[in-house]
Amino acid sequence: MPKTKNNHSKLTKFATALNLCKMKIFKILLSLISVGLIIYNLTQVNFNAPFEGDSIIAFITILAAMCALVLLQILRISEKIEKQSKIKK
Repeated sequence: MPKTKNNHSKLTKFATALNLCKMKIFKILLSLISVGLIIYNLTQVNFNAPFEGDSIIAFITILAAMCALVLLQILRISEKIEKQSKIKK
């Protein structure tokens, strides 16, 4: 019976580590997509008439991608704070 609990504990720890790894990859992937959108949309802006036609759509998309980057950074910082608070307890 104790072996089953020990195996369950090991599986739980492994699953938690796997989920953390997936989340880290997901955050990196989202960051790369956001940066890619920013770069692509900077090439779509007509700097002679920046607030007309497709340029305004490009500016809106750049703003949205920057917001996504800020939200991801807030998530990273909050996870670091949570990790540090767990260590202190």
